[in-house]
Amino acid sequence: MPDSNEYDPRLLRIARVLLEKTQRGGIDWERTTFHRSEAFSYSTEYSTVVIRVLASDTVRVVQFGEDFPIEMSILDSDGVVLESLRTGFKGSKEDEEILPKLLRIARHESLQVDNKLDQLLSELGLEK
Repeated sequence: MPDSNEYDPRLLRIARVLLEKTQRGGIDWERTTFHRSEAFSYSTEYSTVVIRVLASDTVRVVQFGEDFPIEMSILDSDGVVLESLRTGFKGSKEDEEILPKLLRIARHESLQVDNKLDQLLSELGLEK
């Protein structure tokens, strides 16, 4: 069994590409529940990526930076977890920041935060 700090480097590559594509508007994340936790998922024909906080309150982590592990899991088309990557792995500082950034942007996109804030500004008679 691998050490908890060991990981398949392909998982980090997947996370990095998902982050880049999401930042360019190319990934549609959905809010979901995974193991009774709030999670955010992106599905392809053969697999699903799920990112979540291993805590009960995602908002506390995303908004206030509280330190709970973040996990990205890759599931097959039957929902079986193939591999997972958690914060705390040994990598460069840039690599270690990928999962928190991906969680933040996946949550932001799936909840359509920008649209809702702009709508609220408009309803209050304010400009965007």
